Amino acid sequence: MTALTCRAVFATRTATPIVLDEKSWQLVKNNRCEELPAQILNDLQRMELLIDDDQDELEVVVRRNMAAIRSDDTFYTVIQTTDACQLGCGYCGQKHGRTQLSDDDQSRIVQRTANALATGTYNAMGVCWFGGEPLLGMPSIRKLSPVLQKLAAQANCRYQAKVITNGILLKQDVVEELLRLGVHEIEITLDGDREYHDKRRHNKAGAPSFDVIWRNFIRIAADADITCKLSVRCNVDRRNLQGVVPLVRRIADAGLASRVNFYTASVYEWGGRSTSADALHPDEYATAEKEWLTELYNLGFAVNWLPQQRPIVCLAVMPNAKLIDAHGRLFNCTETSYVPEYGTPNIYQLGTLGSDEDSQKGNALSIFNDDVLARRFPCGDCRMLPVCGGACPKRWHEGTEPCPSTKRNIDWRLTAYFATTHLNS
Repeated sequence: MTALTCRAVFATRTATPIVLDEKSWQLVKNNRCEELPAQILNDLQRMELLIDDDQDELEVVVRRNMAAIRSDDTFYTVIQTTDACQLGCGYCGQKHGRTQLSDDDQSRIVQRTANALATGTYNAMGVCWFGGEPLLGMPSIRKLSPVLQKLAAQANCRYQAKVITNGILLKQDVVEELLRLGVHEIEITLDGDREYHDKRRHNKAGAPSFDVIWRNFIRIAADADITCKLSVRCNVDRRNLQGVVPLVRRIADAGLASRVNFYTASVYEWGGRSTSADALHPDEYATAEKEWLTELYNLGFAVNWLPQQRPIVCLAVMPNAKLIDAHGRLFNCTETSYVPEYGTPNIYQLGTLGSDEDSQKGNALSIFNDDVLARRFPCGDCRMLPVCGGACPKRWHEGTEPCPSTKRNIDWRLTAYFATTHLNS
């Protein structure tokens, strides 16, 4: 019996996978597509693996991204309730203080929201409670949420809120209150299992934090009445590289594999914090990710083997979205506020709630798609652009490559996707 050879193919323009028999693949590879069976030819054209020779692919992809931004109907605000945080993570670029969002600035946020929703151009409203540690500013969340929810309802807009927290204050009663205040997702950070996490995510006096965060997390994750989405982010460098799998197994052993969205992120230098000695080379991270994804799959976690289209890369390119810090300053990137290295005034600051002053450098991030189209960054020649969107405008502007791990392990991911799909069918 002759073994059947097939090719797994991924069209990034539509984020569509397909398996081709070897004969069809050779016809595509050798530009003899007119000899393909009609159904296969139609499939490849539909998934945009085959396009007209005279088409400018970069132009098509970027114009689609721009159109998605123009048609985005969500009014989105990231609100930093405070610049305070209990932790002293060595890779964090923020300088923490004791500032709380003032009553005046809370009123300005309400007025800004009311003005935007009154235009009638939005169908949804999103809020992300961010930090510092947002739960240290719980009074602001408690005061603002009902007002923002009411404004959304009056404008016939869906309202959803997310909290990104270190988990220290995530007690049962706090979670129940957050749910009543419209929170649909809670994300915490655990940097590996206990021995790894506590060496890097300790409090400012150096005391460990894993146990209190884990107790809080396990309690809410196991509560059937708490139905919001729960995510765990694990920031990874050389110091905790070996702590990812033990953490994943701990979560699975608690019976939470199907309950939790788990993902990793590579630590990199930002805010003047040097991480070069500990940061993983992109190739190392992409290789390690194969082990983590395999472990997640084997333990019953949901695994996104393949990237999806990403027409709106981030906050920076969204004219309808801003970050508001605890001082009432406006930004279009979550990695710019509270960072001393960006000066006074902060070079990325777009203004304040009481003014409309612009920062040239901050605004430069907003025209990232124009820069990609003009080939000012390598994204214009990258096959992964449709599914990464360019990754991070700020890092490109600062001279570092932000390319996602999928660029380096997409072949393996594609094989894993078809292998697991076949096993589950």
